[in-house]
Amino acid sequence: MVGAPADEVLAKLPAKVTVEQEDGIQRDVDVVWNIDGVKLDKAGTYEAVGTIAGTDVQAKVKVIVGEEAVIDTLTPAELKASAKEGATAEEVYAKLKKDIVATYTDGTTKELTLSGWDYSKVDFSKAGTYEATGKLSLDGTEIEKTIPIKVTITKEGGGTTKPVTKPNIPGGNNSDWKWPEGSGSGSDSGKKNPNSGDSSMLPIALAVLAASAG
Repeated sequence: MVGAPADEVLAKLPAKVTVEQEDGIQRDVDVVWNIDGVKLDKAGTYEAVGTIAGTDVQAKVKVIVGEEAVIDTLTPAELKASAKEGATAEEVYAKLKKDIVATYTDGTTKELTLSGWDYSKVDFSKAGTYEATGKLSLDGTEIEKTIPIKVTITKEGGGTTKPVTKPNIPGGNNSDWKWPEGSGSGSDSGKKNPNSGDSSMLPIALAVLAASAG
């Protein structure tokens, strides 16, 4: 892989090779590899040359330097958390999943850790849905890859409003009584609500109720 250290490449090469002697007997002998011709900073196929102990025979092996694997996908792809208005950043962060699996372009997977986040665009005092950014680390070292975080802030008590219920109208469905004005279609209908604290209209209101009940 591009960027691999030389000692890592040498460790993957065989320490012994099998040679066949003139008498037809095969045996394993030590080999010392030279990878000077292998460009570890550039993808490609190269050849390493090995010196076999006690002989002038050389062994050869093909070394393939592949492109550096990068993160392809994250599982989960997005983190989510919800809280009530007034929650602190620490309280919301504590709710986030901390373990993320990264799948690389070469098919390998590694465990990443959520190591911090940027919540500068989150208003914890106002209900709504906000986007934050999670920072990731691999084996304790922060990496460039980040993960999106969706933060949902809800109103205290659910934010619901009780519907307004109109009172029963005297006279039933055929009445032209208007709510809340308490007057009919004609200015002389006499169907008016008594003003607050005004008892002069109370007999009229009672008369209307009695008529509707009859």
